[in-house]
Amino acid sequence: MSAPDYTVRSVGNGRFAVFNAKGVRVSGLYDCKDFALTRAESLARQARRQERPCLTCAKPFMSEGIHNRMCNPCRRDAAGKAYLGDPSMTQGAASGGLPS
Repeated sequence: MSAPDYTVRSVGNGRFAVFNAKGVRVSGLYDCKDFALTRAESLARQARRQERPCLTCAKPFMSEGIHNRMCNPCRRDAAGKAYLGDPSMTQGAASGGLPS
């Protein structure tokens, strides 16, 4: 499933709004185009969210996109191990490969 496209358009009187791919307004009115663009980005990010299995523990979690494949507990654990110099986190780094 691809994320819907959102566009920002002027609606007159110096105001802006976000519209979906069908041309339906999906936001309030903004005096600043940058605020409307921020809202469009937020809507696109929400549309990409879906439940995915964590690559580490396999438990399902709400992922923000294909780039986000580890749940927060596993991500924190991995970051802590890397920070503390856990050899299991750096084992493959010297050879250019992934840890086995």
